[in-house]
Amino acid sequence: MLKNLNNWMLRMYVEKSEDLKENLNRVIRNERGAVAVEYGLVIALVVAVVVAAAYAMKDPLKGFFQSAVATIQGWMTGAPSPTP
Repeated sequence: MLKNLNNWMLRMYVEKSEDLKENLNRVIRNERGAVAVEYGLVIALVVAVVVAAAYAMKDPLKGFFQSAVATIQGWMTGAPSPTP
């Protein structure tokens, strides 16, 4: 009886050890998390470039948008639009 119990416990231990190894190997081979991190880094880089470009172009952009607002306000009031 005791020998059967020992054999059973040994088998359970070996099976669980193999399951643990398989699970660890599956986690190590899984690259979905790494791909998500890479996409996040690419998006962060693109955002940084867009913000830097907007900052570098702030004066021309400010003039463009002020002119656009003045033109739209002129259309709404019927006044002639200013020339750039």
